[in-house]
Amino acid sequence: MTVGDPMTGEQAPRVLVPHERFAPAMRATGLVPVVVPLTRTVGLPVDREDIDPACTSWVVVTSARTVRALVGAAPDGDGATDDVASPTASSGGDAFDDKTPPAAAPGDEASRSTSSRDEARAAGWPAAVAAAQAGGTRVAAVGAATAAALADVGVTADLLSPDGTMAGIVAAIGSAPGRPGATDLSDGPAPAPGTVLLPASALADPAGRAALTDNGWHVRSVPVYTTAQTDDPAAVTAATTPWPDAVALTSPSNLRALVAIAGPPPAGCALVAIGSTTAEAIRSEGLPVAAEAQAPTPAALAAAAAAATTARATGPVADATPGADPTATATSTPTSTATQTTRAADRATRTPGPDSGVGGRRRT
Repeated sequence: MTVGDPMTGEQAPRVLVPHERFAPAMRATGLVPVVVPLTRTVGLPVDREDIDPACTSWVVVTSARTVRALVGAAPDGDGATDDVASPTASSGGDAFDDKTPPAAAPGDEASRSTSSRDEARAAGWPAAVAAAQAGGTRVAAVGAATAAALADVGVTADLLSPDGTMAGIVAAIGSAPGRPGATDLSDGPAPAPGTVLLPASALADPAGRAALTDNGWHVRSVPVYTTAQTDDPAAVTAATTPWPDAVALTSPSNLRALVAIAGPPPAGCALVAIGSTTAEAIRSEGLPVAAEAQAPTPAALAAAAAAATTARATGPVADATPGADPTATATSTPTSTATQTTRAADRATRTPGPDSGVGGRRRT
């Protein structure tokens, strides 16, 4: 469904996006963003020892959501590969913070303000990382948004993935000390050679961890948050009645939530993926990928959405993702309303599959 411009008379394509941070880029390319969170992020409780960065060679951080979970901030709703959306409650706090004391009577010194608790909690993990870095531990971030989130809590990333993926970090770190091809990127002897702390989503793609292990690293993989379907499915239903011209998907979990709530998009709605992992998830649902962003950024996603909607307006196009089946088209036979409803009910009973925020392109 397009929206008419009263000034020019032209019809601007509507694109559903799962986070407000993508909206400005969409508008800049002449699209009308419909911002609707599809998922939400829930923090998980962790033990101090599990996320202690001391005595590790590397701390690898794959999303801004991971940073927020580590410092005990309420994780935000999903909708981005390296950022998050609307606030939601967290079940976990920073493991370096003392346990929150029981509620006390007014005036009792044991009673502290929420802001004071948050400040104390937020100081724990970053301080531990700073101490570990002083001893030789290095911190790697998968992308600019992750590095910025680390900087916001006082942690400086020593390494930024050259291509915005976990695979890029694996390649940059190289083999573990003592193995052929080992690369020491530290300024001095690395503590506990061969150990990598990898906090991430409980639904993270295990490919990154496996690649590090194959290179001889001992990986401490710690789930610090998970992704769940949005708690406002009515908003998704409203945004897809009727369906927009396109949906910009930034993670496999976005896709699963969309299909579970609204059913498979009809042929007239272009599905745009922020990267290869999300594109593969779309195809696994038997749906065509209209376009894939050339980089996991708002600008690249907007460009892909603009190209997809333009192509739809001018005629049938083949699945635009590199390596796609040339026989698959974005204008396949529309799915009937009854079939969509049946599929939606079926998918709503499924347990979401693995997310892919650690292996390949980012997602969280």
